[in-house]
Amino acid sequence: MTRLLLLLSLIAVTFAPAELLAQARRIVLFEHFTNASCGPCAGQNPAFQDNILAKNKGNMLHIAYHTVWPGRDPMNAHNKEDVAARVSYYTVTGVPDMVMLGGQYRGGPAGVTQDIVNRAASETSPLRIRVRENTNGTTRQVDVDVTTLGQIGTAGLVLRGAVVESDISYATAPGTNGEKDFPNVFRRFINTPAGQSFTPAPIGQTTSLNFEYDLNTEWDASKIFTVVWIQLESTKEVINASAAFMPAVELITEGDIFVKGSAQTPTNFSLLVQNLGDVDQNVKLSFNAEQPADWNASFSVDGTPATADVDVLVPANASVPVGIAVVPGALSGLGEYAVAMHNLDNTELNPQHAITNIISNVTDLLINNDNSWGADDGTNAADFEAAYLGGLRVGGSTTIASTSLSLFQRGWKLGKLDDVKHIYYNVGWAFPALTAELSSAFITHLNTGGNLFIAGQDLGWDTFDAAGHGTSASRAFYRNYLFSNYVSDGTATNTNVTVVGSDPLFGKVPSFRLQNVYGSNTQGVPYFYPDNLRPTPEGVTVAYYGSDPTAGAMIRGAKNDFKTVNLGFGIEQVADATVREELMKLVWQWFHGIISSVEFDGAVASLTLTQNYPNPASEFSLIQLGAAARERRLEIYDIAGRLAQTMTIAPGHTQARIDVSGLRPGMYTYRLMDGGRITGMNIMQVVR
Repeated sequence: MTRLLLLLSLIAVTFAPAELLAQARRIVLFEHFTNASCGPCAGQNPAFQDNILAKNKGNMLHIAYHTVWPGRDPMNAHNKEDVAARVSYYTVTGVPDMVMLGGQYRGGPAGVTQDIVNRAASETSPLRIRVRENTNGTTRQVDVDVTTLGQIGTAGLVLRGAVVESDISYATAPGTNGEKDFPNVFRRFINTPAGQSFTPAPIGQTTSLNFEYDLNTEWDASKIFTVVWIQLESTKEVINASAAFMPAVELITEGDIFVKGSAQTPTNFSLLVQNLGDVDQNVKLSFNAEQPADWNASFSVDGTPATADVDVLVPANASVPVGIAVVPGALSGLGEYAVAMHNLDNTELNPQHAITNIISNVTDLLINNDNSWGADDGTNAADFEAAYLGGLRVGGSTTIASTSLSLFQRGWKLGKLDDVKHIYYNVGWAFPALTAELSSAFITHLNTGGNLFIAGQDLGWDTFDAAGHGTSASRAFYRNYLFSNYVSDGTATNTNVTVVGSDPLFGKVPSFRLQNVYGSNTQGVPYFYPDNLRPTPEGVTVAYYGSDPTAGAMIRGAKNDFKTVNLGFGIEQVADATVREELMKLVWQWFHGIISSVEFDGAVASLTLTQNYPNPASEFSLIQLGAAARERRLEIYDIAGRLAQTMTIAPGHTQARIDVSGLRPGMYTYRLMDGGRITGMNIMQVVR
């Protein structure tokens, strides 16, 4: 029996001073789909329990939904209908499957890292949820207060509450995978699986709701608790969550958490330690900065500069301000600044983190996929970033930074990455490889003149195979922007890669061998699956596997104002370090306009047309021509092969004056046309 007591009311916030009306701390909610007869679950669940669940007390909440498949599971049998509704909500097609905050992370439990949790937990929310529980005989009463602290839309919000049993253990495994101990098992919803529509109170006020449910005799009532969360149905984003045992003292960031900085210009971040309870709290604050060598950063507590860890007394219903000051230097970079708060009164709680970031002077950004790794061996894509950075730096890059996928998505959502023109995505062997959200970000980046290099094993497979994570949006992006069709999953025969010698960009790169860098399964079979690709009509095959030109390994394309390169393998899989560097160097040079993909580039040296002067040119340039008795045409093409400018050369004229003031900086090819015949070609550079 469930009873929703209709005692809904709006009350003013009276428990704290006005300065506490800042954004609320965001509690990270994990919804975990598993089964006691699922073999991969037994392999991944313990890693999540040991590395994440046990090390984030007070920072996260976890609900384990036990599915009806692939085999026997008595925890599913207890409430099949409610679990099935949640499976349908997230379109879960296999287990284990972990959903963080409605989809901010989606993948295997073993793929969740502490960095992912810290970054998500350091974000704030416009809603604060506080939960109180009381038991009266066999009835549990749940009181929920939702305080509005910032702007939020009122449409499409739903409040849900789940009854959870903190741990269930069996003397013998209840399924076939050997697991005996199961944390945070879902039992039922306190309202319905669909939840209930929620309208936030005005800013500074609180909405109060009251629920009751009966305690089932099959449960251990001493282990029962309620998780309450508010979710935006259109995106499934979890706005915030809470439970009765969450700590009363919070560390939050006020204002910006991600800033576009510039050299020698100070940037300040404001943080707050706030005590929402009626008892004084003792905490310890520590500060860590990860930044380029010539940047400077410091932090202060209640206005006093701090040079080491600081013990702080936070009075009841009061707050203590914390500041971070950063001055970027001349070096480009993406700095990260973290304040950790340790609760000295409850040492069982893990530290809370507030993380802020500054990006400065970055035009090229390497993104390391931090989603679930294909093998549960502790590896991640960032372990291979040197294979990408080495060639980019050889090419000449001095304004480059690297970041995790989760941090990229944070910066992108906040609109702080518009100075980044060239993105290099290190997919590695991680899943999901390409989400709808990431595809949307890449599309916007490319449609505004950016460039994208993307490389990783099983990217195509994960996007197009029924067992992968592809969506209609990610598949459309793959075809229309990467100019690629996925053909088939790779095999051990995809070892040798043959470069198309006639390609004007990569043709001089020698053919090379791929190596397995991801290990093997328990039967000793290598994790080696380079994708077989085929270009769309707008794409060009740069390299193929073995001697089969139809088995594409590397595809490039240019359209409108963007260029993309798509590899069916990861750069880290290229065995020869020299080839790795050369590939990345050429990609960087193409993106920056230093080399051109115009199809007739290879013939430039064999045609005679005087070099323009001055070259490079910024406003105008002159070209000396041989005399001709009839009218000719001078054509200028950009690096993607698009006609950028034309001019008519009158009969008898021996000089052309080109106005380049309206051309974008970069490399251009110009050619002289006499009727339908090319009589001369050359290359020029435009600068500002």
